[in-house]
Amino acid sequence: MSISNNRDTLESGDVLESIPHLARQMVDAEYAALAIMDDDGRVVKFITSGIAAEVRDSIGDLPKGKGLLGALHAEARSIRIPDISQDSRSVGFPRNHPPMGSMLGVPIVGSGGVLGNLYLTNKSGKKEFTEHDQRVVEAFAKYAATAIENDSLRIEAEEERGRLRAMIDSSAAAVIVADARDGRVVLSNQEAARMMGRTFRAGESKEGYEQAVVYRRADGGVYETKDLPLQQALKDGTVSRGVEVTLNLPDGREIPTIVNAAPVYGEDGEITAAIAIFEDITALQEVERVKAEFLSMVSHDLKGPLSGIKSMASALLMEHGPRDIETILEYLTSIDEETDRMTELVGNLVDMSRIEANAMPMDPEICHLADIVDESVRRFGRSRLGGQQRINVDVPLELPEIYADYDQVGRVITNLLSNASKYSSQGTEISIKAYLDSDEGATIVTEVRDEGVGIPDDEIDKIFDKF
Repeated sequence: MSISNNRDTLESGDVLESIPHLARQMVDAEYAALAIMDDDGRVVKFITSGIAAEVRDSIGDLPKGKGLLGALHAEARSIRIPDISQDSRSVGFPRNHPPMGSMLGVPIVGSGGVLGNLYLTNKSGKKEFTEHDQRVVEAFAKYAATAIENDSLRIEAEEERGRLRAMIDSSAAAVIVADARDGRVVLSNQEAARMMGRTFRAGESKEGYEQAVVYRRADGGVYETKDLPLQQALKDGTVSRGVEVTLNLPDGREIPTIVNAAPVYGEDGEITAAIAIFEDITALQEVERVKAEFLSMVSHDLKGPLSGIKSMASALLMEHGPRDIETILEYLTSIDEETDRMTELVGNLVDMSRIEANAMPMDPEICHLADIVDESVRRFGRSRLGGQQRINVDVPLELPEIYADYDQVGRVITNLLSNASKYSSQGTEISIKAYLDSDEGATIVTEVRDEGVGIPDDEIDKIFDKF
């Protein structure tokens, strides 16, 4: 809600502000006011003319719509009286209100009903307003209704533009909108500035935003300006979907993107603008690259145990193969170990798929970390890597119990032990230590340490990368 005091000029250029001023001049009134109502009849805006700003401020809150003001709104017809104080519907004036005698009140009716009211008081040089004054203001009220409705549409349009602007600015994709007349930038968002390494100014020429970046096709060729998706949309309405465009920026960065572009049509069917949306696919390409490397690694790792199983099985089946029980058992043990390796690799692949799909089953229960570690050490000892290093366990029984998935936590510890063993020399020590860290909110910290080669400093940040 707002209260406004119109100066006796039209410097503000606000149409609504001018309405009470013009009405006051038409009928020679000392004071005038425009009240704009909401759908429930509450005053949401009250604009005065003829009352000094300091007087308006001293009066206080908006009118409540009682007394004559309420009657005018309820009856939705003009009221003309010689003396406000003598009218039975009057409830008086608030403190600091200037004295008022004669009054002319006219409702402002729009297409959807009463939009507000015009109030004029103190007819200059006469006791009361005339019928002619009433007809003049009633005619003027039709103009005021149009102005109020247009102002409401303007506010709605500004709010809609604001919402659209907020949506575009919060978009994870870069957005650029260009004018069809000359290709100048109409709108761009923060992601466009981040991706392109510069801010796009409204009204910037197409040469400014196109020549600052080298746009490359999927085959490495350079786009001509006229062939860019945005320019194609502006020129002939071409809709582009999923076009691969690599941006070569002045600072040396290279950003792969997927571009969608489309024209924007006006009511006459002509193209008025075009929009281009750039989606940075750097992370997606990196995931695909890592996946390819991972699959290559898995293929290599599976090939090893498969080759071992094949060669040992073939040797056992050969006519002149080993016949003594010790050698046969040795071969069978190796086959069993290689099968375990394959089972572990396949299991990891299945778990990876479940984790990616957020479908990894969990079965939490009350348990103790000492039991989990003890079982993990025994499981590791039975594996092909077990027995190569000394295992030192320091998990106090005084630690509180935890609510966790017993098997999954055990797998984590077993994997850490296996990794420590792979990169440590035989005869060295691997230690498992657990303790309560009160600084982290009563968190139990479990550490697995080895005496191996360690992790290079430039690789530490990649430990928890996918794959």
